[in-house]
Amino acid sequence: MTGVQTCALPILKGEPYHLGDHFPFEPMFATMMPRRLVYKTGRQVAKSTSLAAQGILQSNTIKFFNTLYVTPRYETVRRFSSNYVRSFIEQSPVKNLLIDSSCTNSVLQRSFLNHSTMFFSFAYLDVDRTRGLNTDKTAYDEVQDLIPEFIPIIRETMSGSKHGGYEL
Repeated sequence: MTGVQTCALPILKGEPYHLGDHFPFEPMFATMMPRRLVYKTGRQVAKSTSLAAQGILQSNTIKFFNTLYVTPRYETVRRFSSNYVRSFIEQSPVKNLLIDSSCTNSVLQRSFLNHSTMFFSFAYLDVDRTRGLNTDKTAYDEVQDLIPEFIPIIRETMSGSKHGGYEL
């Protein structure tokens, strides 16, 4: 693999992240995504890692693309934002092309130079904190712990998307 190809890949623990190690998640990286995609998996199979890598790649290849990540609890979304998303951004060999000091870099929101944004929220007992966001994609983790009636409300954040909205 040449250095140019490696630079395009997200870096995980100092090594390029690639689908050879995470092949079950290949559909998540397709250029023609289905509107809804559900993964039913066991624990510790790199779901969060793949979701973070896909989100960063998508956010940085589509200008003004907004993604909402929802988990039931704050601690889960904090861990996802800090341990996975931030790590991929910070370790990127092209970090200076992704972010600078003008970008938002907080646990609940990360923005990029191309004006794409990743929002992070939680909705165990209350869905109101997701209202008012304008997103193009919503990704749920631990969806089995969300109140099912919350999903249509969260889905409305994508109602104005020029991309049609994607759910994972």
